[in-house]
Amino acid sequence: MAPGQDMPWNAVCSGCEYPLRGLGHPECPECGLPFDPGDIHSFRRLGVLSYARKAYSGKAVVTVFILTFIAFLMLGVSGFYLL
Repeated sequence: MAPGQDMPWNAVCSGCEYPLRGLGHPECPECGLPFDPGDIHSFRRLGVLSYARKAYSGKAVVTVFILTFIAFLMLGVSGFYLL
């Protein structure tokens, strides 16, 4: 079995939070930090909320920006010009 196959589903690199499950070698491909699947101190485990926050945080910012832009266009705020 490859080193990353027996990792917990939420195991991530301690250095850059790259998902470690399923990797073929015991080294993070993003930052190069080594990990040991048998040593729980060589990687981090993110909770479900951390994954949700990472997945939706960028989308929420874009959505708020777009809605604000549309509101400015619809309300005709003085001094707001489309370049």
